[in-house]
Amino acid sequence: MSAIQQSSFVAVIHGESGGGKSSLADTIPGPRLVLDAEGGSEFTPSWPKQIWDPNRYAPPGTQGCEPGQETCADTVRVIVRDWTTWARVHQWLDSGMHPFRSAIMDSLTEIQKRCRDAIRGTERMQTQHWGDLLIEMEAVVRRMRDIAIDPANPLQNVILLTLTDEKKGLYRPFIQGSLQQALPGFVHLVGFLYTEAAADGQSLYRRLMIQPYGQYVAKDRTHLLTRTYGPVVPIKDIDTGQGGYDLSDFINTLESRYQAAPATTGGIQQ
Repeated sequence: MSAIQQSSFVAVIHGESGGGKSSLADTIPGPRLVLDAEGGSEFTPSWPKQIWDPNRYAPPGTQGCEPGQETCADTVRVIVRDWTTWARVHQWLDSGMHPFRSAIMDSLTEIQKRCRDAIRGTERMQTQHWGDLLIEMEAVVRRMRDIAIDPANPLQNVILLTLTDEKKGLYRPFIQGSLQQALPGFVHLVGFLYTEAAADGQSLYRRLMIQPYGQYVAKDRTHLLTRTYGPVVPIKDIDTGQGGYDLSDFINTLESRYQAAPATTGGIQQ
C-alpha cells in the first residue's frame, strides 16, 4: 500500500529584540503550542489563548486535561520558568498524545538559559558545564526536529526563535557555544527577520531573508520557498494582514508539493 509522506517544517528565525519574531511565529498553523520563556506570546495576535501546566495536567483537548480545557484553543501557552517544565513538555510531545500541529520555542536563546541554570545551580559555569550545556541543547533541537518529521506524530511544524548575535562580522542565531555553528544544519530553514523603512520615512516593513547574503546567516533547504517567494520575503502587516506573506503561506506551499506529487510505492520522500 502506497503512502504519502506529510510535509514537515523546522525553522530557526533570528532577529533583533522587538522585531516581530513572536508575531511571525504566531502565524504558523494551529493548534500551536508556544513554549514561552519570555512572555512575548501574551501579546501576539492569535486569540483565544490557553495556559497549560504540563507538570499537573495532560494537554488541552485530551484525557486528563485541566477542567475547562476539554477543547483545545488555537494557541496554547506553556510558561517555561525552569528546565523541568521543558522536559515534561517534551515527554508529552514525544508521546504523540497531544493535539498540536505546530510548536514554537520562544525563545531558544532564553530556554538555553534555563538549561544553564539547571546545570550549574549556584556555581559559576565551569568547562564541564559548557560541555553538558552543548549536549543538552543539541538534544533539544534534534528531538523537536525528530518529532516533526515523524509521520505518526501530530506535530508537523517547529519554529525556534532566537536573538541575532554578531561575531567576527557575521550575524547568526544567538546560541551559546559550538551549537551556534551547528544549529543551521538541523533545520529546513534559517530566516533573518529585519525591518526596513518605507520611502515616506513614516512606516516600517518587515522582511525575512531566507538565503545567505553578505554577513547574514540564512538558508532554505527546501529550495521551494526561495523559488516561490524569492530570497527576501515581505512579511504581512500584523494589523491588516496585507502586504506580504507569513508562515501559513510557507506551509501551504510545502504541502501543495505533496498534494500535487504522484503517489509511489513506499511513499514520497522529501
